[in-house]
Amino acid sequence: MPKAKDKKSKAEQKAAKAQKQSKKAAKGEKKLKGKAQDVDSDDDTNVDLDAVLAAYAEEQAKFLKVTEKPCGAPSPRSSCTVLASPSNRSELFIFGGEFMDSNGICHFYNDLFVYNSAKGEFSQVTSPNSPPPRSGHAWCRSGNTGKIYMGFGEFSSPKQGIFYHFNSFYMLDPDTREWAQMEPKGKGRSPPARSGHRMTYWKNFILLFGGFQDTSQQTKYLNDTWVYDCRENVWHEMKAPAATQKPDPRSSFSFLPHESGAVLYGGYSRVKTTTTASKPAGAPPGMRWERRKRPANGPSPTRTGSSMAYHKGRGIFFGGVHDVEESEEGIDSEFFNDMYIWNIDRNRFFPLTLRRPKAAGAKKLQVQSRARDRGKADEEELLRNLAALETKGSIGGADEVDIPTTQDDTMAEQESKREYPVKFEMPHPRFNAQLTVQEDTLYIFGGTFEKKDVEITFADLYAVDLGKLDGVKELEYAEPVNWNVTQEESEDESDEDMSEGDDDDHVDRSDADTNADSPRVATPSTPTTTAASLRPSASTAHTADEMETEETQAASSSSLPFPRAFESLREFFARTSNEWQSLLLKQTPDATSEGTLKELRKKAFSQAENRWWDAREEVMALEDEQEAAGIGEVVNLGIVLSRAPLLTPDAHPFETAYHLYQRRLNERLVLPFTQYLYYKRGTPKDSWHDEALVGDECGSDQHILEQLVDEEGRSAEFTPRGRDAKTSGLARATAADERNDTRSLERKLSRTLYLLVKAEQSGKGEKGEKGGWAFPSGPLLPRQQGKEGLREAAKRVLTETCGRNMNTWFVGAHPVGHWIRRPWSGSGSGSDSEKQAKTEKTFFMKARIFAGQANVQQDAQAYQDFKWLTKEEIKTVVDSSYWSRIQDMLVAQ
Repeated sequence: MPKAKDKKSKAEQKAAKAQKQSKKAAKGEKKLKGKAQDVDSDDDTNVDLDAVLAAYAEEQAKFLKVTEKPCGAPSPRSSCTVLASPSNRSELFIFGGEFMDSNGICHFYNDLFVYNSAKGEFSQVTSPNSPPPRSGHAWCRSGNTGKIYMGFGEFSSPKQGIFYHFNSFYMLDPDTREWAQMEPKGKGRSPPARSGHRMTYWKNFILLFGGFQDTSQQTKYLNDTWVYDCRENVWHEMKAPAATQKPDPRSSFSFLPHESGAVLYGGYSRVKTTTTASKPAGAPPGMRWERRKRPANGPSPTRTGSSMAYHKGRGIFFGGVHDVEESEEGIDSEFFNDMYIWNIDRNRFFPLTLRRPKAAGAKKLQVQSRARDRGKADEEELLRNLAALETKGSIGGADEVDIPTTQDDTMAEQESKREYPVKFEMPHPRFNAQLTVQEDTLYIFGGTFEKKDVEITFADLYAVDLGKLDGVKELEYAEPVNWNVTQEESEDESDEDMSEGDDDDHVDRSDADTNADSPRVATPSTPTTTAASLRPSASTAHTADEMETEETQAASSSSLPFPRAFESLREFFARTSNEWQSLLLKQTPDATSEGTLKELRKKAFSQAENRWWDAREEVMALEDEQEAAGIGEVVNLGIVLSRAPLLTPDAHPFETAYHLYQRRLNERLVLPFTQYLYYKRGTPKDSWHDEALVGDECGSDQHILEQLVDEEGRSAEFTPRGRDAKTSGLARATAADERNDTRSLERKLSRTLYLLVKAEQSGKGEKGEKGGWAFPSGPLLPRQQGKEGLREAAKRVLTETCGRNMNTWFVGAHPVGHWIRRPWSGSGSGSDSEKQAKTEKTFFMKARIFAGQANVQQDAQAYQDFKWLTKEEIKTVVDSSYWSRIQDMLVAQ
């Protein structure tokens, strides 16, 4: 008992001590915040930022361990960073940022938030080794370690009289949420302190470029390039050869990963610059910048503060601000909320527009979402099974093949439990919004908007499905505190003069880095587009061949398979998988081992996926044109009308042999006593023939022999030939069989027959060719003519196409299969009718005929002939693609 009491008292003492430390930490933090807020503008330049940061570090160290607790959405902040987790595809990380309150006090944060997209919840992480508060920092995932690297950034006094730039570098473990400050090897070999820079990844390297340094007296923009080796924990400064071009100093630009290095787009600096378009090549410690052609169809007008996120070889471009007027009174700025897709390799921009779903209603949208998720699951299962079979393994062994997936089914089920508002317009115009892409979903967080002299910082979170573009999902929204003030000022203060010194407020502190004492810089007339690569370079001179790289890539890509309109990734890969594998085999002709074949399938799917996303914008534009011209999807009802067998099927040779064996066996079992079982041969032999002596012949050997011969030689057919017509059976072959009359229902009495119709030469036919044979079908009624179910529509279509002279019965109210006929698309040749054909989806309903006959030669009908065919006969008259979709709906007997 005393020992238990001592243990309890020690535990209580530890808990009380921890609680006391927690209260002390909260008190110190409150005191620190109060001290920062009490500083006025006159004393702002006297604030010791080193002491303030040291106090932050002291308070941070009082946290005993890494903890994660549920919380609400982050407060409004700008210049923070958002990143999709590299280890969990349902998590997003949000770190740091700053916020200017209504009193002009700037607050900096070092909070780490985690958003779980599957649950729709935020959580906050506290850690004893979290980085100090900052904004204007940058972070990115590593290429192959699964970690997140964050570095540099800025901190300022409450009134932003003085600034402090960090040169520290941290690593975040996305699984444990633990921070670790990196100490790179070699003193003086790390990048100098800065903010407004950008970082991205390439293989096992972290690439860093640009940024600025602010000393309150002057601002220095940077254009140095650094590479961090994640394996060796060392920084390398990339020195470009003197004879080559390199991007001008800048901040607030986009820096995206690329297979050969990185690409740089846009940017801002306080110096008027000309357009540069560069493209480097070289490996540590060498590098060169290589000029690239400026996109002719980029966002217009040019803008700063736009954001870009990387997604499958493309850049997702959103927002920005453009100065439309500059005078002594101030600057009028135009904000944007449009979105573009920048194809990096082809160097082209495509506007991204939302699409309203064709079927309205929340219930219908949920059904479509679940069907889409099931389709994605089927795609994954199909590819895994294919890989397992072709590697001569079991289906369970297909898990070894790492096939890219889209979304987890369990995640989709959890997301479906919570409904989010869906809008069909982009979020409010803003600049410096934070973008990240997880799987195929774009997330937009925060941003800044200005109206007159009021700055609004958003704290909302949106999601956009880049595959379907079926609206903007509002995950979190909180109305900004000064939103109403902005609306009032737009009405009441439209004629008032703008106060001096606010000319540069519309540019974000960390990225644009404004200074009231320095002149305002005009935005470059054209966006700066730069592409960086770290591959070895033999020469630094620019040749004409290098300048023609984009045209060569475009020409080579035209020979690759091209997705069709309204074609999903699964359908595209199923249609073109052989072509992709053939292309890969040309590159690797020695692909003979099992492991090589396994990798071949993975690479084929990867290339097909890249091609599908690469052409996504062009295909969507084609789909929009087709829908605008009425060349969309048409839903048809097809009828699989059958006549059941009237006779038992012909006996199989095995059945005939089996029945003969059974008959012979029974005949031998009913034979009279066998004499040699009980009588020795040659003993009372005469007594055995007693039955024969009294006139009974059934026991004689001759009688048995004659009976067996008679049974063996008798014919099995039931024709009246040579027999009495009253006792003979019906003939199994009819006159229709002898004439091969395929229109007659009297043929093939022992088989199931199906009705097929032939289209007129005008081109209608499910086969996709003129005059094709197919099941009778017709479109659903337009919505304006009323609603009808599938069963009612099938009855109507059958009556309209095959007449009323039939007694039929439909089996069930649900379709038994479907077939999709797509229009012509691509760079090949095609007739005008093929180019204008609609995408048709035909759903098949099963029916039986009991009496009557089809009549397709009616007025105003598009069918000219019909046939009643068996399954084997149908295969010979329909197209192979059509047959592959209907063969499982037909019976063999």
